[in-house]
Amino acid sequence: MRKARSNSRLQSQINVVPYLDVMLVLLVIFMVTAPLINQAVIDLPPAGDVSATQRQEALEIQLPADGGYLLKDYNFGAEEISFNTLPDLLQLLRERRQTFPGAPILISADRTIAYEKVVEVLALLHREDIKNVGLVTRIGE
Repeated sequence: MRKARSNSRLQSQINVVPYLDVMLVLLVIFMVTAPLINQAVIDLPPAGDVSATQRQEALEIQLPADGGYLLKDYNFGAEEISFNTLPDLLQLLRERRQTFPGAPILISADRTIAYEKVVEVLALLHREDIKNVGLVTRIGE
């Protein structure tokens, strides 16, 4: 007697249901625990006042609320020079840095100025390889 040959093949499939169950449980766990994680608290040091001798030697780049740039040179009796563009400011800054190479650069910006403008000035000073840079703050703010 001959055995009847079966046409059915063995079908191999991966059962993904347990995998999906584990993924959904992990998703629920992360969704529940995410709000419980505390955000990082950064304790910034208080802003100190610049001594009078440091300020006398400094070049201060001011970013007023009305736009533009203002260079205040304490080496020349707090002389203020107004600029509309960064390249103009850079040209005078290079001249003053040759006269006073160790003079620190201070950046002060109005609180309404977009931080992007401050970053542009910082990037400009970085490209010029000026390392002695400080940000001016107001006491109590």
